[in-house]
Amino acid sequence: MIVNLLLERNNMRMSAYKKLIYLGYSLSLLGCERWSQPETKITGFESKKPENEDDRVKVQHILISFKDSLPGRKIQRSKEEAEKLANELFLQVQKNPEIFEDKLRALSDDQVPGIYAVANFGIEQRPGEFPRSSMVKDFGDACFHMKKGELILVPYEPTNSPYGYHIMKRLN
Repeated sequence: MIVNLLLERNNMRMSAYKKLIYLGYSLSLLGCERWSQPETKITGFESKKPENEDDRVKVQHILISFKDSLPGRKIQRSKEEAEKLANELFLQVQKNPEIFEDKLRALSDDQVPGIYAVANFGIEQRPGEFPRSSMVKDFGDACFHMKKGELILVPYEPTNSPYGYHIMKRLN
């Protein structure tokens, strides 16, 4: 029953739902968590996107997780090791952006190729897109604050970025 509600409310196929479950987003889809964007005073699941943001973005990321941070995955590194690796890796890809793909394939704890198409608040999602409200807050916010080609590091934060460290690149 809950699964059908999720699928209906988010115009989604079962395969997309299973990926969200893997990533731990099911509660946010039901509205059990609230997302906010203080810079533009957005709270909750909004029906309108901020005027200064794009309707849709596509990003690619390298996820560096640590023990017990990624549901369903057995990650052995400690939080401290993950932070050190993420910081070193970010510096490497900043200096040489061409190595991003190789590092992603070798080190990311997310599925390769780690590409996410995201529809902003109030924008009807297309097939293959995720609604911004389904992303963890810091990941979703970063998607819409980056410029094309920009690289950023989103640090671990227990509530707003609970799966680890994200080294993100905006593709469009």
